Amino acid sequence: YYKNCNYQLCEYSALVKLMWRGHLHPQYAEAAGCLIVKNCIDGKPCFDYPVPGPDGDEEAALCAIEDYCVEQGISLELSVVPKEKAAKLLERYPRFHLNNFRAWRDYIYETNDLRECPGRHYSGQRNHINKFRKEYPTAKFVPLTGADMPLIENFWADYEQEFQKTSFNAKRELAYAKALARLLPEGWLLGGGLLVDDRLVAMSLAENCGGTLIIHVEKALYSHQGAYPTLVQAFAAHFGGDCVYINREDDAGDRGLRTSKLQYLPVRLAGKLRFEVQCEADRLREIPTVTTPRLTLTPLEERDEAAYNALCLDDARNRWWGYDYRQDLKGELTEDYFLSVARRDFAARRAVNFAVRLDRQLIGEVVLYLSLIHI
Repeated sequence: YYKNCNYQLCEYSALVKLMWRGHLHPQYAEAAGCLIVKNCIDGKPCFDYPVPGPDGDEEAALCAIEDYCVEQGISLELSVVPKEKAAKLLERYPRFHLNNFRAWRDYIYETNDLRECPGRHYSGQRNHINKFRKEYPTAKFVPLTGADMPLIENFWADYEQEFQKTSFNAKRELAYAKALARLLPEGWLLGGGLLVDDRLVAMSLAENCGGTLIIHVEKALYSHQGAYPTLVQAFAAHFGGDCVYINREDDAGDRGLRTSKLQYLPVRLAGKLRFEVQCEADRLREIPTVTTPRLTLTPLEERDEAAYNALCLDDARNRWWGYDYRQDLKGELTEDYFLSVARRDFAARRAVNFAVRLDRQLIGEVVLYLSLIHI
């Protein structure tokens, strides 16, 4: 699915799912000829936008995601949505909360710009490359394969000696990069590096997704000035091929990384939207009271505990209700169990439980469940 995906975003690549699996915890399924990925970040589930195959039906795949969320009793969140898909979702969901984080945006470049560094705007990069070539005249770019793992392991040892960043995120990213490099023997990861006197001084790992070259890793020894721009140019020249664009991923909010990536003059910053789909219940701050000539619907109250327990424990009622509380009960059944479940469901906006009252006494309940309403 990913090798033909034209979304141009780094999240829609196999290697991001592998490299960041400890953070994303991705799971996948196929439905309606589409790839559906559910991530779980900090315990919260969120879905990528469906990736269609040759005969994929995005509409049916979205319906499958919605049905799953209703069955599981979870809210629907579509994350890292390509901007070109936003109009479809805006039309589909009448209520939603939208986020568009600056730090998420991927840096997209024209391949030819990185390959040729044309014009005065790239004079700085050309100067650095020329200095590197002058200082290291024997330097050459080489594609890397599984047979080069000893060379790569030596590079990591040299790189760690010069590694200056101390933050948790930087150290984690380095560990993930090293793990990703160990996939080179599989044969579908694109790797390349700069060799100086049989010593690797820079390396990059990438993936071709739908004609966009997505760069997952770029590392160079700080002691070899100019190695980074030389690597960028050489990698684009060797692997750019018929790729019109190169994605060098986001900057993760790192100011230095942002400055560096902007200096290479991206043609655009590819936005990623997060749709948190809402329903009518999300608009309720509290459960309202509804009055009819004979009955009243109100929130459940503390005084209802005994009557509500009797209602929920009535097996004849449960038969027609289609649900048995024993399915979800964990541990001992306490006096406040049913009342607390109803309140938790409303707090999460999964359901709205009304007490049905006749002469102020609870005689039943009406429950409105979460539903995903779309046009």
